[in-house]
Amino acid sequence: MSLIRNTVWSAIAAIVMSWGRFLLTILLARKLGVSEFGIFTFSQWLVDIVFLCLAFGLTGSASRFFAEFRTRYQKLVAFERWFLLRSLAVVAIVAVASPLAAIAFNGEASLKIGLLQAGWSAAAAVWALLLARAQGLQRFKLVALSNGVYIAIALSGCALLPKEGVDVSSAMLLVMVATAAAAFIMWQPLPIPPHERMKEVEGSELNHRILKIFAINIWISTLVSALVWLRGEIIIVRLELGVSELAIYSAALSLAGIATQGLMLFTGAVGPYLTETWGAGKQEKAIILCRRITDILTLMAAILSIFLILFAPELIRFTFGSAYAKAEVTLAILSLGTIGLASAAPNHLLQIRTNGVFARNANFIGIIGLFVTAIFLVNLVGIDGVAVSRALIQIGVGIFTFCFSRHLISIKSVYLNNQLKVVLVTCFVILFNSIGEYSFYLRLLEFLLITVVLIFWLRDDEGLVLSRLLCRLYVTGALVKFCIYLRKK
Repeated sequence: MSLIRNTVWSAIAAIVMSWGRFLLTILLARKLGVSEFGIFTFSQWLVDIVFLCLAFGLTGSASRFFAEFRTRYQKLVAFERWFLLRSLAVVAIVAVASPLAAIAFNGEASLKIGLLQAGWSAAAAVWALLLARAQGLQRFKLVALSNGVYIAIALSGCALLPKEGVDVSSAMLLVMVATAAAAFIMWQPLPIPPHERMKEVEGSELNHRILKIFAINIWISTLVSALVWLRGEIIIVRLELGVSELAIYSAALSLAGIATQGLMLFTGAVGPYLTETWGAGKQEKAIILCRRITDILTLMAAILSIFLILFAPELIRFTFGSAYAKAEVTLAILSLGTIGLASAAPNHLLQIRTNGVFARNANFIGIIGLFVTAIFLVNLVGIDGVAVSRALIQIGVGIFTFCFSRHLISIKSVYLNNQLKVVLVTCFVILFNSIGEYSFYLRLLEFLLITVVLIFWLRDDEGLVLSRLLCRLYVTGALVKFCIYLRKK
């Protein structure tokens, strides 16, 4: 029951944060204006990236070792001391480095902005470190509460700001206060019974060599992965095109990101189940499950991508406003990268099969490809070129994952027929809509027809992909109702 409860609270926390941040982004984009929103976006990116560069794997270590030592009280206390001492050092370094980076890249020195950048970065670092600690201690309800506090304060404060003409310092102060409050909520003492505190247990000393090696490895892997998947190209847009173009690009990226997060919520419980199945020696079952999940994700990713392509103008204007209309084409291009996310299940099996080597290599290739293509294309076609580079890398990593999964795991892990069908349908949509401009109702009709085609064309070894998903949902719902009935009896 605790596993189910923790999973539910984890999902609630993720949904609250993703949708809350999206709403906050829309409100700030409208109230700040294009130029000021570009400055805010870059400051936020610096807060995230500076922490990732200087955290030295502390968050990954916390997630693992707080969980590993949760019932071994003396080791838990020892690791708590190890973690908190280094956390204080990281927070101090980040608070100094982030405003210096902001001054260096923005080319102007402002004491007010520098202090706000330092405070925001320090609060975000404390929150991230305590969040990793709470996840390791399996306090997912606390994580959801903290996320809720952040979103409630940020949205309430944003609603009180003027409708337009807000300066970036006001937005930074608002987010800093919300982050500090969320971090404050996260702190709770260790769950150690009083009679255990004074015990001296042999072997309570930590193996500092293992801690350091794991922290370094997870630090490098997380940093490279973040640069690939978490707006690593922002720095290129800022330096080459300026803050206004950065604001446009961020608007498109936010909408594409919501679609991505929605798709990834579906895979939240897939990883642990695949790991358990593979570890139990049921490799064939894991491979079949991998193929079925990939087919379902391929269908969902295709529908999401085509939806964003067809309705990019309406989505941009309805959310961010006409000032960001230039982001329409950028959003349509970024949406193509969603198709590459269908490789989530094969990627997880490759993680198990190669002990993490595949993810490391794929991320390194991805970051090199992203920056090389983005630097080349940004000078040719501006932000649309950067969007092309991101979409190409996401699709490329997906293809790379599919091929290696078939080679290293099993040819049965992925059937490429469905992926090829999705590519053909997507190409048709792009070509058809590039011929001319169509009304909203014609595009709506096109989307419905394309969705029907995908539903009936994508098949697995036992029939329609969607029929299997609907069947499983129906059976699950029936079982839940039956269990409730028995419980009442």
